[in-house]
Amino acid sequence: MKVEKVGIISRRDAYSLKISSRIYEFLKDRVDVTTSRELGKVVGLNDRFRLSECDVLVVVGGDGTILRTLHLLDVQIPLLGINTGEIGFLAEVDSRRWRSAIEQLLEGDFIVEEHSRIEASADGITFPPSMNEVVIVTAHPAKMLGYTVMVNGELLDTFRADGVIFATPTGSTAYAMSSGGPIVDPSLNAIIIVPLAPFKLSARPWVVPDSSLIEFEMEKRGREAIISIDGQVSRKIRPDQKVVIRKSESSAYFVSLGKSFYEKMKDKIRKIY
Repeated sequence: MKVEKVGIISRRDAYSLKISSRIYEFLKDRVDVTTSRELGKVVGLNDRFRLSECDVLVVVGGDGTILRTLHLLDVQIPLLGINTGEIGFLAEVDSRRWRSAIEQLLEGDFIVEEHSRIEASADGITFPPSMNEVVIVTAHPAKMLGYTVMVNGELLDTFRADGVIFATPTGSTAYAMSSGGPIVDPSLNAIIIVPLAPFKLSARPWVVPDSSLIEFEMEKRGREAIISIDGQVSRKIRPDQKVVIRKSESSAYFVSLGKSFYEKMKDKIRKIY
C-alpha cells in the first residue's frame, strides 16, 4: 500500500502537540498532510483536506485519543497510534520511536489489521460501534443490579452485580482485563462477557462466538443503569429496556509495523508492573 495522504490527530497536551508538530514537519515535504484543527493552529496549517480522504491517520496520544478518533470518523481509515499516554494498548509504538515508525510507513513496510467491533441497541436506538467494550453499570454506586444475560435465546446466567462488560478481543486488555477477564488474541472471532463484582461465587467471565446475539435484561423492578460505549458515549437505561449486543458490521483498521500481538502484550504488561 502506497501512502500519499496522511492525517495527524493529536491529543491536546503540550508533549503530544510537540511530537505531532515534529511528525508534521517530517512529513510535509514528502506526502500530502492534513491535521486536526488544534494541531493545525500550532503548525500554522490553514489549507486542509478532509481527514476522511487520507490513506492513513497518525494518532498521537493514548488509548482515549484513539478511541475518540474512531468514534468521530465517518469512514474507517487505518490508524497508526503513537503513544504519549500511560500504557497505550491500542498504540503501535512509543513516542520515542515516532521517526522510525513514520519512515517505515512511508516505505510501505507495514500491514493493515482488521479489528472487529461490537454494537449495542436498545428500544430501536443503536449506539456507535465499540472498539473496546460496552459497559452496563448501576447508576447508583454501592447498589447492585439484578440482571440476566441470554446468548442466542439461551440463558447464560443471572447475576446480582455492579454491572457487566461486553468486550471485543481488542478490548480484552482494557476494562475487561482489569476486572478479571482473559486476554484474547484480536484475531479470534469472539465477544468476552465479564460480570463486574458479582455477588455469586460461581460467576466467571465467558467467551462466546462473535456471531452470537447477546441480550441483557434487568429486573423489572430494579434500578436504572448506565450504558457506556468505550467510555466515549453514555446514557441511562431503564429496567424495562432490553439491551442487545452483537458484532458490528463496521470494523476498525490499525497499521501494524511487524511486532506480533504477543510481543506487544509483553512490552505493554511490563509497564504495568
